[in-house]
Amino acid sequence: MKRSLAVIFFVVSLFSLKSLDFNDLSDDFLLVKVGKYDITVLDFKLYILGYGSIDRWDIYSVEDVLNTMIMDLLFYNACEEEKITVSEDEIARYAEKYFTDRSVAYDNPQALQLYFDMNDPYSSIEDFYMKTTYNLMKIKYLAKRNHIKQVKSCSIFFSTEKLSKKDIALKKEAAVNLANKIYSGQESFFSAVKLFSEDSISKEKNGDIGTVSDGKESKKIFKSVEIKKILQAGLFFPIFIEGTKGYHIVMNYDYVFPDDEKYVSDILLELSDKYKVIKMVDINPKK
Repeated sequence: MKRSLAVIFFVVSLFSLKSLDFNDLSDDFLLVKVGKYDITVLDFKLYILGYGSIDRWDIYSVEDVLNTMIMDLLFYNACEEEKITVSEDEIARYAEKYFTDRSVAYDNPQALQLYFDMNDPYSSIEDFYMKTTYNLMKIKYLAKRNHIKQVKSCSIFFSTEKLSKKDIALKKEAAVNLANKIYSGQESFFSAVKLFSEDSISKEKNGDIGTVSDGKESKKIFKSVEIKKILQAGLFFPIFIEGTKGYHIVMNYDYVFPDDEKYVSDILLELSDKYKVIKMVDINPKK
């Protein structure tokens, strides 16, 4: 069952806040150190602007958001060390699908702001980009470490059935060139699905081919070594894949994470041991 990592990781309590009045603290007051990065009062205030549905920030809601911020920075430390990055084009592809799925005109600033005003957890397009970056980096790290066993993917398919060797080579060249254009942002993945994909079934669903895993159904379409590439690609990162009946440009748009609290907590404990989480002040309940 897919769950948000920001929710799953609450099974390990990293930060316990008893009582805190932010009016008593300066914006540069340091709340937590996470590895080489800090969370200040100002960071927290900016982060919570997107949570308009929360009328009153009690101990529990503050603690939940701080834990989410801590987890973001734990993964950010790890991604930086392993040189894992997320490009602007990956974020743009994520945004295109995110807002299209919600029938929001993502190229219309007024429509976007109206959406942000009515929905958590983003306050603005800048806030959306920031939180999206953290999320995509987190997933790419987990994928690289083989923690993600299933993904939901889209594909642009180029059939090679009943073609001569010469035509197969030309088809491969065309697929590789298109993959490079999509990767560099010169071509929209979802526009390319409609223009170039030769799989009529997935084409009608914007290229959606469902779940890819190391199971029998996926192996009918992809070789085992190619499935591994797909599972390790993260989200919204288009890759060229050689399939059993042709070539694919595959892009994952969602992931399925093991529904196992111990498995999840072990990942977080490993990160928090490597990148120390230090609470900078001891806050006790007011008497």
